[in-house]
Amino acid sequence: MASHDERRRSSRNSISSSDAELIRDHSRRLGFASPSASSASSQLLDPSTVGALSSHFDQLLGAIAGRIESVCTTHSLIYSLSCRRTISNSRLVFEIVAFRANASLHPAKP
Repeated sequence: MASHDERRRSSRNSISSSDAELIRDHSRRLGFASPSASSASSQLLDPSTVGALSSHFDQLLGAIAGRIESVCTTHSLIYSLSCRRTISNSRLVFEIVAFRANASLHPAKP
């Protein structure tokens, strides 16, 4: 049985007949092309063109994944800093309340 990567590599330079039919069906519904134009355009996509398109989209998806990872890393850093700041502020508030409570129990002598 072929692995997922093998199936992906073997299908990278071709399109299944069901996918082609789905594309033609959507194109007809949207009024983009007649069936003969759709058929003619699929003949223009030779294996090297399909391979180049596949490579381009792989690079594009890689770039998108990199940007998503960058945004997630930045978000995690900002969230962590925000939590630290909140904890620090909570400690300061606690110390102020404790200081005031202590000051009210032991007023300064004139």
